[in-house]
Amino acid sequence: PRSAPTIYNATLIGAPKSELGQRAMTLRRGTGGIFRNLIIAGFPLESVDVRGVESARLTQSGELSFSHTLMENIGPGGNHFFQEEKGEGDDDQGFDEARYFADPARNNYLGLTAHLTNRAYDIVHPLFTPTSRPDGVRTAPIPQEEFWDQGADFLGAIRPGVASSWVDGWTAFPLN
Repeated sequence: PRSAPTIYNATLIGAPKSELGQRAMTLRRGTGGIFRNLIIAGFPLESVDVRGVESARLTQSGELSFSHTLMENIGPGGNHFFQEEKGEGDDDQGFDEARYFADPARNNYLGLTAHLTNRAYDIVHPLFTPTSRPDGVRTAPIPQEEFWDQGADFLGAIRPGVASSWVDGWTAFPLN
């Protein structure tokens, strides 16, 4: 069995000041998936790590693909999106995440601001709504199927600049 989700308009927020080695996503053991219109912010280690030759191979066939993804405030100094893998630390036989995500044809945005406020990182009362749309950022078209919200023409899970969002009233963030 393999995971192969199709995910559009997701926001992944980490704890940038955490001393734990956190990353937004670890894709391994032949994981595939289609990922579009994501915001990934605030992870102290790195954004996405593809592990294993099986998952890396799926990027060649398109069965694992990312596009229109904005990454900010990742890794040491906030601008180190991927860890370099060498020698025994090379867990994907040479797949270069940095080169993959930087390919202009994928329309990924490394280091642009998503216009999140500091409250995006608040563990008790977070606010994941971007204040505005990032300049010059394009979005991937939403699939033309019943399940998908055709109005989601923005990056991330919440439309920029709205006063209230779909998380209001039913999502709680209690401390562990």
